[in-house]
Amino acid sequence: MAVFQLVMLSICKMRVKTQALPKLFSFLIWLMPILSILLYALMLVTNLDMNAPIDKIICLILGIMFLIIGNYSTKMSFEDAQKYMHPAPRNEASFRKMSKLLAYGFIGIGIVLLALVFIV
Repeated sequence: MAVFQLVMLSICKMRVKTQALPKLFSFLIWLMPILSILLYALMLVTNLDMNAPIDKIICLILGIMFLIIGNYSTKMSFEDAQKYMHPAPRNEASFRKMSKLLAYGFIGIGIVLLALVFIV
């Protein structure tokens, strides 16, 4: 997890030299420390033979993460997308269509995962 965090930090810092970080990149920087704390706590609970519903907790964590990513994916401007995305979007209309489709997909998957917590 520490190696993955260093890779995420280096990618975000390499992409953003002097500008402020967009909200999505700042979320990605904090994603791994939060996940490592939660997963470490789950490993402790599992190894101490406490009956915790691990599958529901993982679905809850992933559902919230997908909802946050879906929310922030529409916040990126076209100019930021030109700088950070590879290949860069050709025009603003196609970028907006792509980002909305991506956001709907992430939000839909997040809602399905949150519904699985209560169904299963």
